[in-house]
Amino acid sequence: MSTLRWDVSKILRATASQTSAGGRPYNQDTCDIASFGRKCGVAAVYDGHGEYGQQCAEFVRDRMRAELRQAHATKGVRSEALSNAFVDTHTALVKSDGTPPGTQADLSGSTASVAWLWEDELMVGHAGDSSVVVVRREPDTAKLTASQVTVNHHPDVEGERARIDR
Repeated sequence: MSTLRWDVSKILRATASQTSAGGRPYNQDTCDIASFGRKCGVAAVYDGHGEYGQQCAEFVRDRMRAELRQAHATKGVRSEALSNAFVDTHTALVKSDGTPPGTQADLSGSTASVAWLWEDELMVGHAGDSSVVVVRREPDTAKLTASQVTVNHHPDVEGERARIDR
């Protein structure tokens, strides 16, 4: 039995993101597609909200990339590293207290939907109401199948209100 190996650089080149201003005259979204060598990379979407949403989304994007790049270099347990990257990024945003300018997390914030791709594994981390969708091409055909692999963290989603209220 052979082990599945992905060409990470090829997948990252085919990665796409979609954003919408949602009826507002501005959009506070940002995305990130980065390779950490030939065998690892990240594709992510960050949706800022609030008065300083754009700055928060950019702060979270830059910090998450740095956290994952460092985790890739240290070769620790991947699932722990992804979870820690989310926690450490959140902590850094909350403690930033306006430094860098405009990242006041008490007034604003950002979602984060992150696909961390290794040549042998895809890991998804997610906080907020942005989604990660994986598209697969059926073997030997051109048929594409899309699957949402995250559940939005939104008060209207079953069970989410109880989690928020805890």
